[in-house]
Amino acid sequence: MNCTKRVLSHFRDRATSPAVCTLKDGCASFGDIGTLSAGAQSLASAEGLTAGDTVLVLSPPDPMLYATILGFLGRGIVVLFVEPWLPVGDIEHVLQRVQPKAFVGSRLAQLWAARIPAARRIPRWIHIGALKRHTGRSDFDCVDLDPSSPA
Repeated sequence: MNCTKRVLSHFRDRATSPAVCTLKDGCASFGDIGTLSAGAQSLASAEGLTAGDTVLVLSPPDPMLYATILGFLGRGIVVLFVEPWLPVGDIEHVLQRVQPKAFVGSRLAQLWAARIPAARRIPRWIHIGALKRHTGRSDFDCVDLDPSSPA
């Protein structure tokens, strides 16, 4: 089972219906989110990320963030969020313990992470906007996961 299977049918059946709306970007449809999610998966493959890998994600709530979450979870990639206002020592502790293989974030998020030694040690830093360059390369893929999987 994979939690993203619940959304798959919406990509097709509600392709033109609003899925995510923000003041900055307006509304993205389920079809748009599906396309961006497939792009996030293509980006993950290009970066060598596979099921079970943990990725730190930090970006404003917008269509690309939700597409990244769906795309990565669909592939079985564990998505890690940290509260950016936590003390640096607490964030450092979490990142040392989990050791993400990649960090996906906006430019502002990358500036935020640069002040945290454990974040600087994450091997791959990926700008969240890169997923737009990967759209249209493949369809959304949903891997079956063991129910105990953290993804």
